Amino acid sequence: MIPVMRLSRVPLLVSTVAGALSVMAALFSARQTSSQCGVVALVALIGYVAVAGRAARPRVRWALVAGIGLLAVVIAVQLFWYPDQTGGGFGWFAYASANKAPSAMLGQWRRVLDGERISAVGRLLGVLCLAVAVLALPGRHRPKPAVSTTVLALLLLAVVGADSWSRLGSAPVVGLLGTVWPALLATFAGVGVAARAGWRADRFWLLPAGALLVAVAATIAFDDLAGTWLAWWAFSDVREGDTVFAVMDANSLPEVSGALATAVALVGPALLAIGALRASRDAGPVVE
Repeated sequence: MIPVMRLSRVPLLVSTVAGALSVMAALFSARQTSSQCGVVALVALIGYVAVAGRAARPRVRWALVAGIGLLAVVIAVQLFWYPDQTGGGFGWFAYASANKAPSAMLGQWRRVLDGERISAVGRLLGVLCLAVAVLALPGRHRPKPAVSTTVLALLLLAVVGADSWSRLGSAPVVGLLGTVWPALLATFAGVGVAARAGWRADRFWLLPAGALLVAVAATIAFDDLAGTWLAWWAFSDVREGDTVFAVMDANSLPEVSGALATAVALVGPALLAIGALRASRDAGPVVE
């Protein structure tokens, strides 16, 4: 067991270093480098789970591998889809008549939306795999973390609902849902995982903390996709002859906010994986 534990430290160390580099790159707006380091961090985390998870339940181990792998694929798809603007979109500024608005800009904007939708589907599948891992853990009678995570998950869901309602305005609900449904389902799945993680918490509460961060990351992705679609809809619905004075910056975030979002997206799966492996190995009464 000792050689295995020592061996598992290597990919965990690689994941930590790559994750820190990803956050630093995001802080300085080096988005492509940040995404590349993020992929390395998640792939190394898969290696850690594969090695350190030998003593865990197989269902927990392989569900974690699948979930983290899908989240890594999400970042890789973003690198492929728009490598020059990964994680930060693109900017355009104009002051002109609407009938002269460049169709190429709308096409590029739509391409970003398509890439985000594909990423949202991958994120949904990844969160569902992580949910399988959490549900496969033995239940434990720990009311304090269970109540805390449930309350926080419900608060997060309430914030998402309030924000979405305030931004909807006159936009068509059907059109919005037709675009953001995978991100919305990923948010619901993340909130559900966070609520259930408290009942399967490890001794250090790493599992609930990681599950809550995974839910927050899904919420951020949903908010980005919804905001991008609403801006695209508003611009594409401008009538001919109107004067357009617009700034388009899909998925733009301040440097600090981008770094925080990157940290949440990487730390969440790491804490969840480590906590799940610990909870799977911990001895305790099974209540369900």
